[in-house]
Order: sequence, then C-alpha cells, then structure tokens
Amino acid sequence: MPRGVCPRAAGVTTDRPPTHEELAAERALQPRPSADSSSSLGSALARFLYPKPARRTIGGIFSWWERRRLAFTAMISAGGAVSLGSHGLLTWLEGGAIEFPPLFGVLGMLALANACYTLGPLTEAALHRIWGRDVLPVGPHLFRAGLALSFGIAFLLPMLGVGARLALLVVRTLLGGG
Repeated sequence: MPRGVCPRAAGVTTDRPPTHEELAAERALQPRPSADSSSSLGSALARFLYPKPARRTIGGIFSWWERRRLAFTAMISAGGAVSLGSHGLLTWLEGGAIEFPPLFGVLGMLALANACYTLGPLTEAALHRIWGRDVLPVGPHLFRAGLALSFGIAFLLPMLGVGARLALLVVRTLLGGG
C-alpha cells in the first residue's frame, strides 16, 4: 500500500490500531462543510474579509473590487456617522450647541475614501500586468489593509479624541470645575 494512504480509508482492515498519519489521512478524506453552507454572522464576516481572489484578468480584478465598493462605503460611512454623532453628543454634554459638520466636508471625505479605494484595483492590476501569474493574488490582502486603514481614520482616530474629551469632562465634573 502506498505511503500516506490510510488502510481503513482504502477499505483494507488491519488488526493493529491506526497510526497518527493514517488517522490524519482518513480525516482529510472526509467531506467538509463548504464555506457557503454556514449562515452565521461570523461566517459571513469571514467570507467578506477573506474572499476568494479575483480571476486573473484585468477585467476580473476590477469587477472583484467593484462588487465590494458599496460595502466598503457603507462601513466607512457608518464609522464616520458614529464618530460625528459621538462628537455632537459630547459637545452637548459640555454645554455647547450641537453643530453638524458641513455636508460638503463629509461628502468630500467620503469621495476621498472612494478615490483611495480605487488604488486597490489599480495596484493589483499593475502587479498582475508586471508579473502575470508569477505573483499570488493580492486583492484580498489589499482590501483588508485598505478597509482597516480607512475605518481607523473614519472611526477609531475620532473616537480616541472623543474619549479624551469625555475623560476631561468627567475629571472636571468630579473636581467641581463644571
């Protein structure tokens, strides 16, 4: 029997217990549930953040990125909305009037984020054009890195400022400084 083939998986019975390698080979042959069969939120998020790469054509690369643009924009918009809402609420708690940022500024930032998003397919297409099939698909990696950076700029950095302002407000209130 060839090495690495589990006798039990091949239909051969033996009197000895199976070795670790034979058990591993048997487990490898067992059917696994597909990634699409699970419908939990965690599975959907994993499929979104770790998708299959694009077809290795320029059109396939751009199509792959464009299918994710709306979700990217929605996530960045939601992060920015929470940041702006927290800033307004904190301003109100400090006794000031809630001021909304200029609409053109918010839309401008969203347009800038989407312009930067376009660098993803351009970079992947350039790498594909230069090295062809010798380079592994980089789209999913670029997507995750760009999403993390954009979300950090739109949500995490402003929330750090809100957190610092909130801490100062609590300290001033506790010390009686108003």
